[in-house]
Amino acid sequence: MTLEKILEMLTENGVYTANMAKSCRDGGYKSLIDILQDNYFVVSNLNNERLIRQSGAFLLAGQYNIILNSSNRGNSVVQPARGLLRSEFAQQCFIIPADKKEEVLEELDFCNINEGSLFPELEHQMIYIKQIQANKPRPSAGLFSKVDMTNGDGDKPVFPDIEISEDEIDNIIDSVLKQSINKIMFDECKMAIKDNLSIDWYKKESVISKIRVALTDAISKYRMFTRIDAKNIANIVVEKIIAEVKQLKVSKQ
Repeated sequence: MTLEKILEMLTENGVYTANMAKSCRDGGYKSLIDILQDNYFVVSNLNNERLIRQSGAFLLAGQYNIILNSSNRGNSVVQPARGLLRSEFAQQCFIIPADKKEEVLEELDFCNINEGSLFPELEHQMIYIKQIQANKPRPSAGLFSKVDMTNGDGDKPVFPDIEISEDEIDNIIDSVLKQSINKIMFDECKMAIKDNLSIDWYKKESVISKIRVALTDAISKYRMFTRIDAKNIANIVVEKIIAEVKQLKVSKQ
């Protein structure tokens, strides 16, 4: 296709006015050549759910060779070409190490950027749910045994809730941390736990979740662990602390 043919098509479709087309010809088709060989970001109409979720935009690359006709510029041939776009943009870049992939994906998920939020199709929603379930810790549990709380005459006695002192909880935290983590992380990990404690914290899933996140952040500061490793360690430590607290309550009854 020639430059003149492209110009005629643009004029017929109302992209160019007659005056604009005349100006382009008078200028040796330079403005049209510049358009054909430039790159553009295109923001489309957000007319489907995926584009809306991803705030979608596109890159329109002007990869066209122009074989100039010196005797008649309008008859210059336009041909599609291949090329690298890297040279068209600033050379600064962020390099993400391969071993940080899981950590980056987890941080993005914390900001609600994940396969489930970016892709509306049911198959992607299911994949995301499966991933979440697979990463959840599965605590071990014994066989169920129902406790008979009757006192012989059919009445059920009321037992007061056994309180555990702060010192006792503090001793349990110290013991579990010493068994589970490197001593260089002890102080920071203990602070991460104690800063989030509240009354009956071990009964409240929302508080337990905050403790897990704070402990994960404390452990992941040390480069010997990936974010996933830190999360797994934090889950184990918190489960051990809760188990020992509950065991202490039982022993006091």
